[in-house]
Formats: sequence, C-alpha cells, structure tokens
Amino acid sequence: MRYRRLARRLGVFFASCALMCAAQSDAERAGAKLFQRYCASCHGRDAAGGPKAPPLVTERVKTASAEELGAILKNGSAKKGMPSFARIPEQQREQIIAWLQRK
Repeated sequence: MRYRRLARRLGVFFASCALMCAAQSDAERAGAKLFQRYCASCHGRDAAGGPKAPPLVTERVKTASAEELGAILKNGSAKKGMPSFARIPEQQREQIIAWLQRK
C-alpha cells in the first residue's frame, strides 16, 4: 500500500515535469519566432549581432534576470539606440527572453 502511494506520487511528479518541459519548449519556440519578427533585423537571425546591434548570445544575457531583460525590451535604450518594445505584450516579451536565455 505504501509503495503504491509512493509510485502514484512519483507518477504525478514526472507527469508534471513533462508538462513543464513541454510548456517551456512552446515558450521558447514562440520566442524564436518573435525574435525573428522584432529583433533579427538589428541583432541578426541567430542573435549573434548585426550591423545595428550587439550580439545577444553572451554570458551576460544568459545570466541576467528576466526582469532586467524585460525592462530593456519594454523601455529600450535611447543611449544605445534600441527602441522600446512596450507595444509587444508582456507574455511575448517573456517568450523572447526565454528563447534568448536558452540559446
């Protein structure tokens, strides 16, 4: 009886993990598409940098907090010539960040 309960709990745990991984993959896939639409023209198709903007496949981007990157996306940086992307819904900005940080 005790082992059945443990097996059931482990099954629920692993099913939850699988769902979370699938959701992350969906967010990252969406983020890749959104990056192509909004960011690639400046940062390059693979985020390795372009003629107008620096590379985003850096340790600094990978280790930055989602809040920090979200603020940069939302507010832009007039000093560095990056426009604001406040018009993009927050969920989509989060998807772009998820993709960038997994790259």
